[in-house]
Amino acid sequence: MRARRLVMRLMPPLVLVFLLLPTLQAEALSVYLHRTARVGRGVVSLGDLAAVVADDPRQAESLRRLPLWQASGHPALVPAGLIKQHLAAAAGGQVVVVGAQTAVLPEEIAAGVELEFYTRLLEAVRSLPGIGTGRIEVQLLGRLSLPNMATLGGPAAQAGGNPPRRTDAPGEDGSAAVVDLKLELSDPGTRRGTADRYLGGLYQVSYRFEDPRDRGGTTAGTELGVGVRIRQFLPVAFAAREIRGGAVLERQDLEFRDEDVAALGGVFLGLEDRPEAYRATGPVRRGERIDPARLERHYLVRAGDTVAMVFVRPGLRVTVPGRAFSSGAAGERIEVRPREASRRFFGRVSPAGEVIIEEL
Repeated sequence: MRARRLVMRLMPPLVLVFLLLPTLQAEALSVYLHRTARVGRGVVSLGDLAAVVADDPRQAESLRRLPLWQASGHPALVPAGLIKQHLAAAAGGQVVVVGAQTAVLPEEIAAGVELEFYTRLLEAVRSLPGIGTGRIEVQLLGRLSLPNMATLGGPAAQAGGNPPRRTDAPGEDGSAAVVDLKLELSDPGTRRGTADRYLGGLYQVSYRFEDPRDRGGTTAGTELGVGVRIRQFLPVAFAAREIRGGAVLERQDLEFRDEDVAALGGVFLGLEDRPEAYRATGPVRRGERIDPARLERHYLVRAGDTVAMVFVRPGLRVTVPGRAFSSGAAGERIEVRPREASRRFFGRVSPAGEVIIEEL
């Protein structure tokens, strides 16, 4: 009892010390996403999509080589959220990502009208509802009918740039013709309804090439169309080794593969999930996908439990007894209160069952 009173008496000055201590500067590590990128058929690495800047050149080069997925040959949109998830797993989350997303185009797409078509298509996909943290992949289901790309090449779209909407082409009389590409993306009602959070399904692309040389006020363009399949891919957890029933998952138990998450109904274990927060209800074979339906929460702290509250600042660590007001697994934030104080704090449950409080 006397020791407890001593700790509570020390709490106010300790809190003041925490507030006065300067925070340590983390090592500078930043990733700058390219607006567009051209990739081949191999494994897409972080360096293909972004510039990596770090105080340690070796660390920067290691992250540039970080593999992201196997290229499929289809255009894609990669949002910053997906890059952050990969970096959190590889670099502990101590990375700043600058940029919203990258439009990824296969190298074999020809410059000119074809490149402009795919760039416009990705712009249209970007506006669809359901765009989240996954990689959005676009696959054409038919053959494109495009003007002669040898004559319409011009300066339309140099690799890595944003192509203009109009492309100069020579007319029959030797004068310059301007062809304007207009594109619309419509949903024919075949979206998968199993995962509202994720994008997936069949769409129809309507496009037209208009020739403003038509003096009659009409256009010489013809309305064309092609089907498009849109899929959203995220890293999904699979068992890297045999997992026995009742075992708490560990990061080394898992390997991640890109999967069409809409096809999974949006139910899966991803990079952002903490495996130590779950326990397998039965055995899982190596190579088998981790099914959340076969997991249960592994609570280290339950509401009402007496817990060790650990106040942490650089160079200082103070532990006091407290009470939990909510339940939590490893890595989750819960509300706690020192045993003989009225103020409540939010802290993160550690793998040891302590509640770590870094913000006062």
